[in-house]
Amino acid sequence: MSISKRSVISLMLIAAMAAGIVACGDKTPDDLGKGSNDADTSDTAPVEIVYPDLGGYEFIVNVRSESTGSAVFNCIDFAAEEQNGDVLNDAVYKRNQDIEQKYNCIITPMMSSGDQFVEISNQIYANDALEAGIVLGTSVAQLAQEGMLLNLYDNDNIDFTKSYWDQNAVDAFTIDGNMYFATGDNNLNTSECTRVTMFSKGIIEDFSLEDPYEIVNDGKWTFDKMLEMSLAANVDLNGDTKLTKDDQVGLYVYGWAPQYLFYGSGETVTKMVNGLPELTVYNDRSVEVVELIHNICGNSRTDTIGGWSGDQTYIFTADHCLFTQTSVWDLRVRYRTECEKDFGIIPIPKYNEEQDRYYNYVSIQDMAHLWCIPVTCSNYDYATILFEAFARESTDTTRKAYYDITLQGKITRDDASAEMLDLIFANRCYDMVALYNWGEWESYFSGIRDQGTNTFSSTYSSKLSKTLEDIDKTITSFRENSTTK
Repeated sequence: MSISKRSVISLMLIAAMAAGIVACGDKTPDDLGKGSNDADTSDTAPVEIVYPDLGGYEFIVNVRSESTGSAVFNCIDFAAEEQNGDVLNDAVYKRNQDIEQKYNCIITPMMSSGDQFVEISNQIYANDALEAGIVLGTSVAQLAQEGMLLNLYDNDNIDFTKSYWDQNAVDAFTIDGNMYFATGDNNLNTSECTRVTMFSKGIIEDFSLEDPYEIVNDGKWTFDKMLEMSLAANVDLNGDTKLTKDDQVGLYVYGWAPQYLFYGSGETVTKMVNGLPELTVYNDRSVEVVELIHNICGNSRTDTIGGWSGDQTYIFTADHCLFTQTSVWDLRVRYRTECEKDFGIIPIPKYNEEQDRYYNYVSIQDMAHLWCIPVTCSNYDYATILFEAFARESTDTTRKAYYDITLQGKITRDDASAEMLDLIFANRCYDMVALYNWGEWESYFSGIRDQGTNTFSSTYSSKLSKTLEDIDKTITSFRENSTTK
């Protein structure tokens, strides 16, 4: 059943009147490498930060747990009960204590128990205490479309021009001047869900191949270069004349890699044009891009192999794979512990050398989570003050622990890979189609590996009407639900 904002508010008022009380929240007047992630980083003298006394305000947050969505991508940077010696846990604990002391507030995580759309909807209907949410991408998108979230621009406390907010996400998530969810240094998860390319340093050395870091820095890391180097690294180890996971493989095509390459090319299914999402998936350049992706990733090739994470992990950890695409989470959790040989990290390749920059896709649909504020928030002023505080205070605490220590100290094997992470995180790209699945484009890219022929043109024709209809529906919802708390 569709739930409108008016319905939610009406239910709240009825419940309050039944109790003889109509309550209203009190209001008082009181760096990643930049790339395209441009923000306010001017060299002017720092502005003194004011820490208003919030009078013991309890900041209750519905936090994505292992019970919601893909369990391994649960929120790791909001709650810490005590210090335990783990670098990231202790950084979370210290940041939270500092915020509580500076603002005279109480931070209360409420871990999700399942579907966050259903859970938060029920909390809103019941007018349960809830000030914010860290919510799975598809659920937060649905909450926004159903009118259950507040527009994050309707306040003077959050400054989305600051570098601790992800400017690429701000641009992608703002529709007609409205934004209902956000990410920045307060949300390590969008770094976890960023897609990258791994390579074997041993194979590069054994075959005297070009240095991938130099190729990237020279702007020459492209689809064609990846394929060229991959074919030079294939070795039939078992002598059966077939390329399989038991051989040395130049390129392992992960099932979702066609999607990462499509966005790596700078193409998108939709992008913001004059503040509104516009369907951009089909044009002369994108037709060429998809044709090349089919040529590289299609299962008709006998000189590359592909599949899913099981075989990918097997072949890469055995140091029998030159290139493959994966997530930063996989780097942090899986490959840094299972790989005994050195590997490097570089961006998703460009389509060609003329492309303006590298683009690294963030899987925000069923993996990433985003921050939001529900319509039943008791004090929007206080909630937005803490929204901003978490982003700002996380830069030198949780982000540093995760990025400078956990990533660069454990995953990366040299300074060059650390520099690549700077480049990758500064050039993350987002597409709202991943949250709303307008026209069901998500399934198209994951199916490219198994397509015998290129169906891009016919797929576009069949999806065009439904995609435009879905986009218009979302735009209308965002406009109708823009509300000042």
